[in-house]
Amino acid sequence: MDGKTWDLSDYPRIYDAVVKGELYQGEFGSGEPAVVLPIVCRGVPEAVVLIKTLPYECENLYHANLLKTMSLLLRDAMEKALQYEALSRDERYVKDTDVLKPEAFRKRVLLAEEKAEKYVAEYCVVELIYSGSLAEAAAAVGRIIRVTDCLGTDEQGRLFALLNNTNQANLIHLQNRLLACGVELRSLSDEILLDEVEEDSVLDQLIAV
Repeated sequence: MDGKTWDLSDYPRIYDAVVKGELYQGEFGSGEPAVVLPIVCRGVPEAVVLIKTLPYECENLYHANLLKTMSLLLRDAMEKALQYEALSRDERYVKDTDVLKPEAFRKRVLLAEEKAEKYVAEYCVVELIYSGSLAEAAAAVGRIIRVTDCLGTDEQGRLFALLNNTNQANLIHLQNRLLACGVELRSLSDEILLDEVEEDSVLDQLIAV
């Protein structure tokens, strides 16, 4: 256990309690945590509250009820956060894909451009030419690009990729991998970056090319 994640496979009794959404109290002297309290959202344990040691005088029904009340408050807060994330995702992404909608993608490109102007990181924007559905192409490309990259679309349904920390010289390797999946790559960065235009025009040009 590193403080953020915990492999429960070595603790079968704790695992069973967490899966059932039940509070677990460790046995004294066993080396187990004093208390493990799962936070269950929509029937799924999403996190646990872990108390490694607990004074003897706190091991009573009153403090157990306080813990349960805290878990309910945390559950409510987590459910609201998950709902907000789901709603936000619907606003930003094309349904059932990891493809950003035009406005959200423009914001990502603008952020990448600002970082490049400050010499923080370079980037490339490429158009992806594909056959079949957008969802199928996005799924295929998503298995190839890095987690720091992102996909986006324009109002015409064309598919683009924003490749962070990437320059033109790196594209040949990506292009070969994409071709193997039936997706062609067309770089747009030269067309965009060589023109001295206002920020809004840069993003409009990206979508209009």
